[in-house]
Amino acid sequence: MGRHDEGERRRIPWIITGITTVVIVVLAVLGVMALIPGGNEPQAISAPEIVPAPTSSVASENHIAAAHEISPGQAAFDAHSQVIRDREIAAGNPAARATQDRLNQAMGGPVLFGADTAQLTPYGETQVQRIVDVLRADPAARVEVIGSTAVEINDPPLCLQLSKLRAERVAVRMEMLGIEPSRVSAIGISHSDPRDTAAASRRVEVMALAA
Repeated sequence: MGRHDEGERRRIPWIITGITTVVIVVLAVLGVMALIPGGNEPQAISAPEIVPAPTSSVASENHIAAAHEISPGQAAFDAHSQVIRDREIAAGNPAARATQDRLNQAMGGPVLFGADTAQLTPYGETQVQRIVDVLRADPAARVEVIGSTAVEINDPPLCLQLSKLRAERVAVRMEMLGIEPSRVSAIGISHSDPRDTAAASRRVEVMALAA
């Protein structure tokens, strides 16, 4: 019995030491966990962020453009109104009237075109050369080239574009023959000023402007 009691007494310090070591390790682990942010607290689940759908700037611009768009018919009316105003102003200017008389005599009538084309005819080329000769003799003169189409074409956008092309063809030809671009303006009025026949309506007129 004595030896058994003595062995038990020897094991008690080792048991105490082991328990102490376990306690120290547990306390150390708890201390480390306390230092970790949110280590002992459940993490909150944040609600998903709602991002508004982007607004298309192109769609906004198209909407604004559509709100201010001018129809071909209105554009032709506005152009014809401008021509009427320019003609009234020129009629009150003696120099413009004199230039117009020389232009009318040299041209012998409007520059005529075939159906659905802005191509100058050989005689049209001759008329443009005569216009250039008049303007060379009068360096201060300025002119407005007015393009028109026949009324039987039932396509307002095409009519407006074709009338502009006819006016621009004559204006560009004049510039190629030496007339400064600043002395020539071109405008298309579609079929807003028709003549008695379709052939007579497919034309370009040249109007002297007041200085």
